[in-house]
Amino acid sequence: MSIQTQSATEKALDRIFELIREIVERSGNGNCIYRGEPEHYDKVSSSLYRPFPSEYDSGEYDLESLNKANLEDARNHIQNHEKEDFELLTELQHYGDQTNLIDFTTDFHIALFFACNGSHDKDGIVIVLPRTKDIVEKYRVNQPLKPLNRVKAQKSIFTQPQKGFIDPKDFKCVTVPANLKQWILIYLRNFQDISIQSIYNDLHGFIRNKDLRHSREANLPLVMAEINLKHIADKDPPAEDEEQKDALRDVIAGYTKKLEYSPYEVRLYVEQGKYYFNLRELDCAIEASSKALLLQPDHHDAHFNRGLAFYFKKDYAGTIADFDYVIKEDPGNAMKYVFRGIALLHQQDWEEAKLDFETGKEIDKEMGKFLTSLFHQDSQSVSDFEQKYNVKIPADIAEMLTPPQA
Repeated sequence: MSIQTQSATEKALDRIFELIREIVERSGNGNCIYRGEPEHYDKVSSSLYRPFPSEYDSGEYDLESLNKANLEDARNHIQNHEKEDFELLTELQHYGDQTNLIDFTTDFHIALFFACNGSHDKDGIVIVLPRTKDIVEKYRVNQPLKPLNRVKAQKSIFTQPQKGFIDPKDFKCVTVPANLKQWILIYLRNFQDISIQSIYNDLHGFIRNKDLRHSREANLPLVMAEINLKHIADKDPPAEDEEQKDALRDVIAGYTKKLEYSPYEVRLYVEQGKYYFNLRELDCAIEASSKALLLQPDHHDAHFNRGLAFYFKKDYAGTIADFDYVIKEDPGNAMKYVFRGIALLHQQDWEEAKLDFETGKEIDKEMGKFLTSLFHQDSQSVSDFEQKYNVKIPADIAEMLTPPQA
């Protein structure tokens, strides 16, 4: 496979490794804990502090008293009254209750997951907090003795700051670009075994994520966009180009929104790439198809869509690599041979190009017309092609590329 074909994936992986390198560098001697947030918030704060920042800062509320009252109320609902306060707080935290704990993790890869799992249109952040003696005492850094499975999976460690937030001067942070978030989620699943399923590895997590995936917010934009697209396609006469383009952009926006909730669903990336190609937004089409192929390297349609995008981007090595795959998987499709043959023509691989043209026409006699039509989208004539690329096309191939005289 050519370097050009891998460029979208390689470029994304290079950026991920640069980001990881920055996190490692900011970790100093490595004795740090980490937290990922999907946006840059004003403060790294506890869920108990967030609703009442002004009240707390003015002295109206005492977080310790609120925490204690919440614990007493929680104990009325459980049978194990001997459970220590901290152990109970960690369970409340992971079931979504408001506490004065702030989750961290000992694994920066997990922090990267949380930085990317949401707000895909905004930069995320990884917070690096050194685990020095002073920090441990100041923020009461602690781990539960009998953690829940999810706490184990997330390698959780907790801070319990008296002020309800971490002082900015005590930590360093690394920005996670919005346009890298999906790539990071795929990378973490493929290479670190960190995913939505492994992070939220209990029935509570399953139900939560199922509800999110099937929520109105996740699905309505996609449903409405596809209805709009069908309405335009059914119009008689067909809609104007700009109206069709707007409909396609709506569809892409729908898939983009859905992918925030289903970042590992290959079909969504494939469809997104197809619509980007229809708009001739070729770099976006290549990127979407490459994400699909990083998740599922043998996906036929993703290779086909990306091969087409490579062709119109004039990346002929990329075209050939993707069409090698789709032809191997589906050798009876004449059009694929024509596209690969045209790409081979630009590579001056005359014999292989000729073989593809002949094979395409053997499968479908009408492919001769398609071949000349596709060739003339790039060049007005054989002589025009030869002048443009400073080559001499063999006579038998030139004949194939020349439309019959009327």
